[in-house]
Amino acid sequence: MPDETLSLLERTLPHEPYFHVKRVGNQFETRGATTGHLGHEIQGAGARAGEGLFAKWQWDGTALHAQVDECGFYPLYYYATDTECAISPSIPMLLRLGASSELDYAALSVFMRIGWFIGADTPYRSIRAFLPNGSLMWSATGIHVTGAVPLGKPSHLSRSEGIDGYIQLFRAALRRRLPKDDNFTVLLTGGRDSRHQLYELCLAGHKPKIGHSIGEYIVASNVEMEAAGAVAKATGVQHRITNQVQSAFALEIRNNLGTNFCADEHSWLWPLADYLRGKYNTIYDGLGGSIFDRGFQLTETRLDLCESGRLHELADDLMNKEETLSLLSESLTTLCPRELAISHLVEELRIHIGTPNPIDSFLFWTRTRRESVLSSYRVLDGSHTVFCPFIDLALVDHLASLPGRMMLDHNFHDETIHRAFPQHAHIPFGPKGDPLQMSWKQSWQLTGELSALLATRQKSQFIRYSFLIPRMMRCLIDKKYSDSILWIGQYSLYFLQLEALPQQLEQFNRQHPIPPATKTNATPR
Repeated sequence: MPDETLSLLERTLPHEPYFHVKRVGNQFETRGATTGHLGHEIQGAGARAGEGLFAKWQWDGTALHAQVDECGFYPLYYYATDTECAISPSIPMLLRLGASSELDYAALSVFMRIGWFIGADTPYRSIRAFLPNGSLMWSATGIHVTGAVPLGKPSHLSRSEGIDGYIQLFRAALRRRLPKDDNFTVLLTGGRDSRHQLYELCLAGHKPKIGHSIGEYIVASNVEMEAAGAVAKATGVQHRITNQVQSAFALEIRNNLGTNFCADEHSWLWPLADYLRGKYNTIYDGLGGSIFDRGFQLTETRLDLCESGRLHELADDLMNKEETLSLLSESLTTLCPRELAISHLVEELRIHIGTPNPIDSFLFWTRTRRESVLSSYRVLDGSHTVFCPFIDLALVDHLASLPGRMMLDHNFHDETIHRAFPQHAHIPFGPKGDPLQMSWKQSWQLTGELSALLATRQKSQFIRYSFLIPRMMRCLIDKKYSDSILWIGQYSLYFLQLEALPQQLEQFNRQHPIPPATKTNATPR
């Protein structure tokens, strides 16, 4: 893994945008791009200020100004002290530039148990994510950071009115994001979000030639691909399936670095991202769907806990990954106790109490904004524009205004699509949440690669080898247990990489020194 990680750093870090400013005496030392604009802004009829998914900054010689979109979805991070500040979409880049690698144990205590970071958290205390409608202003006189979640307000619409509003607002959202030429594609699954996009694109007179799906990742769902193929056939769109070509081990290592150690998923998408890179000017992604419109992880029990103010019980119910902590060393789990995770999670949950749908409000503004978005703007992002019509300000306001209990049957989006496109109502949806499985051969391969890595590591401060190694051996001899290598390998690699990253970045910097700074007078104009 050390050689693999260094190779990945060599391929990716030189291309990561950033800006770094430091005051030394009466001078500013700056590195990187003094002006940056990432993602895209939406303008024109119906668009509001801050519409789109973007991050931008400007250094004017005395002050750094940075801003993200109103929803705060474009992943941008910063670290700042009285004497320096740096911003980048890459956390490894910020560490390379000098951000402290001290871990944020409250943030990690939550991540270990739910799989994503909340608020402005990252794995590191010194590095923060921008909040929705976030802005930063840094100068020699100090730093000012703003941002807050735009919470939903009740609209008191009926279910039928809510569906009609969804149809109209999504249609308008997509038409504000039409492709500028014919060189575009849609990511197509067997679910709801991608087909809704495809149907609306066709209705608007912009039918893609090809829709792309990711096929074999571990074991592909035939039902999922059959549903995606049926949607493509019904719309006259060619359907191309890209299968996994790298090992699960290599994909996890790449994914942890690529998603800034802020996600426990997305490794499945890299083969498709590699294939698409440079082939299209525009890609349509269903990011943002399936939360407010389908009641993702919404249950009546959780709504009852919200309404009665029992937030500690709600936080406890949301945290369902305690098994993964068995892998971790006693010293790490002692620093990340469940009580700390509950306390930290309750602070974030409290923000959403009183909204029409507090559970999905929490999930949309944390899981979708902090983790799901990384598939669109870290894995897929490249030479093309990635449009996500579900992240539209008017549409988000509308869906967030509908009561959570309206979504308890989890069929709201199904009804919306069927009402808008009754001619396609016969096409089934893919399975909901089928667990991933590995073939016996894949299980052996991942276990073998992980074993080879451990042979180069005599000890770890993060991983408990006395738990890990016996279970790896069981994966090799017990076919009923072999699928466990999925979560064992995933979380082992995450924490082994997290532990090794500071030293690997030091080695990288020795081999590839940081570019010299530009020096300017720090005297105010």
